[in-house]
Amino acid sequence: MKTVAAAARFALASGAVWALAWALPALVLGGPSWIAWLVLAGGGVADLGAPVIEGARMTFARHALPPLVLEDPYVLAGIPLLAGLGAAPARALRAVPWLRLAGGVLLLEVFAGVVLALVGACVVHGYTVSPPREPLEVVALAAVALARVLPIVLWFALDPAARSLVPSARRRV
Repeated sequence: MKTVAAAARFALASGAVWALAWALPALVLGGPSWIAWLVLAGGGVADLGAPVIEGARMTFARHALPPLVLEDPYVLAGIPLLAGLGAAPARALRAVPWLRLAGGVLLLEVFAGVVLALVGACVVHGYTVSPPREPLEVVALAAVALARVLPIVLWFALDPAARSLVPSARRRV
């Protein structure tokens, strides 16, 4: 019964945050898109316009060139995953480590901005269309892979109750 209750709390919290993230994507993707814009502009891609967010897609206008279109479904899914994991343990609302979870969301946002900048640099320089892997492209691919699991890692690192849901961790304590 405890497992069913934890799953229900997870589903309710992550579902609510997911619905909010998809209803208002600029709320979730605004920070990462501007971080990517700043990093790309600072890195020499000076012809980028301000980001326009449409769903999980961010479009950066470029002067005399096709627009740079990037997509980031991982932050749109990662923040609800982190919220659901934070809600899964049975505890009072006052016992939830709100500042730690907010810090985790902030870390996800900053990391997503850096990943978007890496992917954007690869697209701008044409690395994604050439057969050999460029070093920047390998770093970008590794960062995308890390973005998929980062919410789980952050939850284990930031939420003391994370161990209560993992049977092997409970036995060792």
